Amino acid sequence: ENPYSFMRRSAALVLSSRWEALPTVLIEAMACGCAVVATPVGGIPEIMTGPPAGHLMAARDADAMLEGWRRLESSGELDEAGRAARRDYAERFGWAPTTRGQLAIFSHLTGVALDEEAAAAPVGHGL
Repeated sequence: ENPYSFMRRSAALVLSSRWEALPTVLIEAMACGCAVVATPVGGIPEIMTGPPAGHLMAARDADAMLEGWRRLESSGELDEAGRAARRDYAERFGWAPTTRGQLAIFSHLTGVALDEEAAAAPVGHGL
């Protein structure tokens, strides 16, 4: 079954990973409006930069999960305004902002002005 329907009906996602590179499930959960409580490993802290995303756990254990949930619950971020803010926050990680960021890096490194239109052109055209 489609996990997004569950995420849309959930208040929060708890991710207690030992290791994550790009935690796509966090971005997907936030895009569905879920708040997140997660361990600060791998790429998670880069995505979880504070409200409206959710909270990082101090450790990977039950007490830290409970504390993360309590902080989330007492923050007032579980209301509809918080859900909307998380959906907007998740948009930062979409294809368009990612592509613009990569083009900026490539332009800086190569000295060639690139934009989305030039990047979509066939090889050898527009560069």
